[in-house]
Amino acid sequence: MDTIFLTDNVGRKTKPYYVEEHDKNGTSNYWNGEDNVFFNLMETAYNTEYRAMMKSILDTMGSSEFGGSV
Repeated sequence: MDTIFLTDNVGRKTKPYYVEEHDKNGTSNYWNGEDNVFFNLMETAYNTEYRAMMKSILDTMGSSEFGGSV
């Protein structure tokens, strides 16, 4: 939920709405987990699967069965 609000992942109001996961705020990252080695390795190793999973989740959230309007 924190991605739809102006807060970062520790509740501070430090980012605009349109920020993506690897965007930077000057020289620092918007997200605290950007230097998480495990997540970065998983993202690199399973990039195609990760994108397909996120598309499936977002499509489901937008479906009428889930209460969305898509």
